[in-house]
Amino acid sequence: MPARSAELINVGYFLSREGKINPPVELGTTNWLQAYMMFYESLNDGRTPSQFQNSLKNVRDQFDGYFPDTLREGWKIKNNPILPAKLSAQLKSTYENFESVHSDGVWRIIKPYSDFSFQFSKQELNDAFQPQKNEFFDEITVLSEGKKKVRISTFIERNQKIRRLAIEQHGLNCAACGFNFQNFYGEFAKGFIEIHHVIPLHRELKNRRETNILTDLIPLCSNCHSVVHRKKDHVVSLEGLLKMINRTK
Repeated sequence: MPARSAELINVGYFLSREGKINPPVELGTTNWLQAYMMFYESLNDGRTPSQFQNSLKNVRDQFDGYFPDTLREGWKIKNNPILPAKLSAQLKSTYENFESVHSDGVWRIIKPYSDFSFQFSKQELNDAFQPQKNEFFDEITVLSEGKKKVRISTFIERNQKIRRLAIEQHGLNCAACGFNFQNFYGEFAKGFIEIHHVIPLHRELKNRRETNILTDLIPLCSNCHSVVHRKKDHVVSLEGLLKMINRTK
């Protein structure tokens, strides 16, 4: 998991300070999950949508204890339900830097990271984060997926039908480094691997596209998958990833 960037921490501070009950009014939503995901495009650093919203929520929750007028309790010192948990050096620096800044000034700093085109209903967001419950089809390698408005490929990767087919075709070893979760972690990790779209769905210009299980999807371990998506505007190919790995041997 990548370290939290200064920009993500700034956003977490803003959400805590200006979102007393609901998300800050500047975001135009009362849905916290939608509020988090408005910053995904700019600040995900290779995180999946669920990883990103958890990370940003944790930052917001850590700041909550320092704003007594919020209705959220925030993180507390262990065995002390009153005092807020101590902020890390990075969070403390953000808190002190913004403490005397007017709300409008904080928003001007945060606004460039927001994506107002990311306006999905609560049901759409819940569907994106939950495993799909579609009926499983036997002996099929091409499935339709990826509505234009769902711009982030990792949303669709949660479709269990597609994931299952990809694992049947490609196995559970990372296509780049060969890592196998069960071999390393034992029975607890049996069946786990991340499935990567070779061409991210958000690049598709049509409303829908056909995904070929054989050629469009590959299994990657969490480390390799994070490296592939490390740059927002560039997805590393499998060949490029293999060159990186071979260079380290």
